[in-house]
Amino acid sequence: MTDKPQNFLLTDAIQNIIHSSRSGTKKLSKNRIASYGSFKKIIEGYEIYLQKSIYVQNINLDFLNKFSSYLEEEKKYSNGYSLKKIADLKTICLNAEQKGFKINTELKTYKALKEKKQHIIYLTIEELEMIKIFPLFDSELENARKWLLLGCEIGQRSVDLLKIDESSLTTKKGIEVIELTQEKTGKQISIPIRPSLKLILTDGFPTKKPLHKLNEQIKKICKLCGINQKIEGVLYDFESKRRTEGIFEKHRLITAHVCRRTFAINNYGKMQSRLLRQITGHSTETILLEYIGKKETPHKSQTLSLF
Repeated sequence: MTDKPQNFLLTDAIQNIIHSSRSGTKKLSKNRIASYGSFKKIIEGYEIYLQKSIYVQNINLDFLNKFSSYLEEEKKYSNGYSLKKIADLKTICLNAEQKGFKINTELKTYKALKEKKQHIIYLTIEELEMIKIFPLFDSELENARKWLLLGCEIGQRSVDLLKIDESSLTTKKGIEVIELTQEKTGKQISIPIRPSLKLILTDGFPTKKPLHKLNEQIKKICKLCGINQKIEGVLYDFESKRRTEGIFEKHRLITAHVCRRTFAINNYGKMQSRLLRQITGHSTETILLEYIGKKETPHKSQTLSLF
């Protein structure tokens, strides 16, 4: 391997990944490229904070600890978001090493700590039933309700949910399905249309709307339906652009984002685990169980459900 200069700026390493994705064979999703772009801005802000440039070869465990403190204490980012940025930083350094640049050996032994606490926010079957029957008398809210119910039936991320329309419908081996390609993973999936989903789509698909508008209307629907018990969660403040952890009325925490977890939790033990994972896009049983907040093995749960 040809020796390369070792004064490789971290911001250049990030830009290198973005450029490689756009022009090379290893493509990243638009969201992932945007994530690296925002991470580059965070690093540029940290360089201003430190009053010096950051080089790949100088990133060691001490740097990671100080950077983590900066993200949480100075920038007020959530613990979970900070951990993701530390993981991104390690990925960027390992990518630089593959291209011939030296990195600190401490990075290879570093294992990110798990997020301190995961807030499992979802809609129960009883809450979904209340949402289905509650009289709204507003066409915009009716449309938002259909998106919410549709999302909880197909278990997709909001970015994939809002792309679905009539063209997504097809038939495979005599079974009606919704077909889509997940933006984050690139996986092509087929979701069987169960009777409950068919009922929602009786008079067609809901009309398209921006995600932020849908989220506002979903909160309003849940509030009208009395989904107001106090629970722990994280609320995003659009003015400060920060997440605040605390205890809030549940309707304030409900967005289209809960559809995927609602589907996974309400169908766990009722649907074959392999099929459930194919639909949600979780690659392993362990990841699925962590996502829905369960510690027991799926085999034990499904065996008991059969009895």
